[in-house]
Amino acid sequence: MALPFLVTDKQKFLNSESQWTNRLGEGWKGTKFLGQGSFGVTGLWEYQGKYNDPKAPAIKQVVVKMAQMFPGAFAEDGDRSALEEGRIGRIIAGFGSNHLIRQFGGNRVGDHFSEMEDVVRIFLEYCPGGSLHQFLPQAENLTPPPLHEADLWQIFDCMAKGVYAMERETEEYGADPYTGTEQELMHCDLKPDNIFFGNRDPDHLRMPITKIADFGEALYVDSYGLQSDEDGTKYLERGAPAYKPPEEAINKPYGGWKGSGIPLIHPRKGTCSNIWQIGAIINAVILRAHMDFNPDDIKGAKPPLADLSELKSPSTMRHINLASQLNHSQGLESKEITDLYSLSLLTLVQECLFREPEHRPKAQDLIDYTNLGLQKAMLKLNLLKRSFKYPILPPPFRNMKISSGVEPPEPPTAWNIDHVQLSSGEFVDMGTEPPTREPTVFSATIGIISPIVAEGLRLSMSSTTSIFSILSGTITGGTTPGPTGAPRDEPNSPPTPARRAARGIAALTGVGAKFFVNKAFGTSSGSSAGEGVSNSDDFEIV
Repeated sequence: MALPFLVTDKQKFLNSESQWTNRLGEGWKGTKFLGQGSFGVTGLWEYQGKYNDPKAPAIKQVVVKMAQMFPGAFAEDGDRSALEEGRIGRIIAGFGSNHLIRQFGGNRVGDHFSEMEDVVRIFLEYCPGGSLHQFLPQAENLTPPPLHEADLWQIFDCMAKGVYAMERETEEYGADPYTGTEQELMHCDLKPDNIFFGNRDPDHLRMPITKIADFGEALYVDSYGLQSDEDGTKYLERGAPAYKPPEEAINKPYGGWKGSGIPLIHPRKGTCSNIWQIGAIINAVILRAHMDFNPDDIKGAKPPLADLSELKSPSTMRHINLASQLNHSQGLESKEITDLYSLSLLTLVQECLFREPEHRPKAQDLIDYTNLGLQKAMLKLNLLKRSFKYPILPPPFRNMKISSGVEPPEPPTAWNIDHVQLSSGEFVDMGTEPPTREPTVFSATIGIISPIVAEGLRLSMSSTTSIFSILSGTITGGTTPGPTGAPRDEPNSPPTPARRAARGIAALTGVGAKFFVNKAFGTSSGSSAGEGVSNSDDFEIV
């Protein structure tokens, strides 16, 4: 049970920076309490020192998230700790994506706070535009006006680029889907509350850039081609139940899908799940409604929670027959909505929400579609500039200035701290070293017995793996044969058996061993990104 963060602690939290072992630096002041959740609190710190000081930081605002460090703070079964978010956030920072909230450095431990026990802090990018949640009803009978289609396309496009970067570890177009890790990053908690608006910039002249945040529930899973149908249906106690994709909700305890009789033939987790969730987010923003895609009463739901589309596909470009696949969209076929938005937008949302993961758009295809939709919508919008019909920006962004550059400022080098726990329980600062990954949620399960033997067992399940491919280190993987008609890109450079074995040993002996294994094999990943929390709508912890 997490110890409480008292109401009287809010100002104490904002005044506490001078007592931290690892400080922001001189001139920083806590100016706003952003929010609190079950496991942590978040505040805004601003630099109020001399701006003409040559030592003044380029970043003038930063979000500090503080949580209890011990595992029980996150789950009764102790499978997570507050350290997980900082670890994954540091990896993500190395992707260099402007569409994922940046984390500066890694975990910072060694302090206590009020009634809380050992705490961990992470430093995160501040997004002044608030969250996407502001475009949903904020009070009963108070529905915000609809967003213009061009603005919706931009939000969709930004989220698609964020998901693409999560899969490919870069925003570089055409990059290889995997980098030899045979893993995919599953956010698990994509919802309007965790999508934030940064600043307007030369690439986002109308609406500010949109960023994916809050990786506190995220984890790495085996890549699509290495999962079995059994893997795909495992229920994970992560993320908001209302936005769980079908592969997550099918085995939800006491959930309505078990007895629904609606099949899910080839469940898979990972990028395909992220894509489903951003489709659900756009669906909610289009309807301007708080949505629950997984209520307990599935059979009695009106409209049905999985149905065939009655919309006509706008083109044959995507080679999808919407009427042949169940999708989980809600309310997109009403005349009120089809009068507001194009078929291109509505049908792409439905494709993201296909029940079967294999039929959803792939990450690169999705950014192709969203970028094309954005260009067409902006062209139409620009034609309205000289008319009274030109839509004004939503209130939060009307007075937001356009920043001069796209590239974000660099944080102070003193923030490059990452406290990593060794197998001995001791924490060491490895901020100057590349971060390491833990075993995936599936491979870790069998890896407890013996990581080396387990790896061999997992590979032997594949009907397509030859003895030669195992010996030569060119395993292309697969357990239960994957869905047909949905080719997946294979890893560019799969790990060799020696690398697999070494990582298996490292999984048992701790992060310190993994650091030396990675150094020996020349492996590096990336580093940071983040999250948000809100009281006013700046950030929210759930």
